[in-house]
Amino acid sequence: MRRFTLWICNLSMLYVFLCIPGCANAPDIPSPPLKQVFPLEVAGNKFETELKIKEKQTYTFGLSFLSRKSDPIGTKQVSKMTGSGGKNYLTGIYEDPGAPLSIRLKIDSVAETVVPFHFDQVISEVPKYAGGGAVYPDPDGELNAYFSFDIKIANVRLEPGLYRVSVENCLAAPNTHGTPIYFHILRAYLGK
Repeated sequence: MRRFTLWICNLSMLYVFLCIPGCANAPDIPSPPLKQVFPLEVAGNKFETELKIKEKQTYTFGLSFLSRKSDPIGTKQVSKMTGSGGKNYLTGIYEDPGAPLSIRLKIDSVAETVVPFHFDQVISEVPKYAGGGAVYPDPDGELNAYFSFDIKIANVRLEPGLYRVSVENCLAAPNTHGTPIYFHILRAYLGK
């Protein structure tokens, strides 16, 4: 009996020593909210990640254009770049669409996900949905206040599971040079 207990103890220790390094090396899969630097100056810029969704929810996939609060001229330029977000409901055309953009968003469920999901869309009319007030850290590490002008690529309803997300800039936007731009995935605000 003692030999059997010793054998089980050794087997348990072996299991622990083999599993712990594997767990420590496993990458952390991000969950929303997620922000990633995403410059638009050059066409073909791409960002890919796996995404863990913990609850069934609608998520906003978008871009945040930043300007320093201490720079009113730069803030006005960034605001103009992102457009007004106002749509003429008679014609269906955005009145002030801002800088021309073409963004491809792909979302695919990973094999372990229970519900198969595929989203692949190129969006060329990217409306602004929010502006001002957000505080972002400086890319150099200093904490500075920025205005954030956010444009929505898409609102997508996702079930819990793992997804592979890819966003690609299909059209060069050289007028965005020097403007900090982030791709973001946030829980969508759909009103009350």
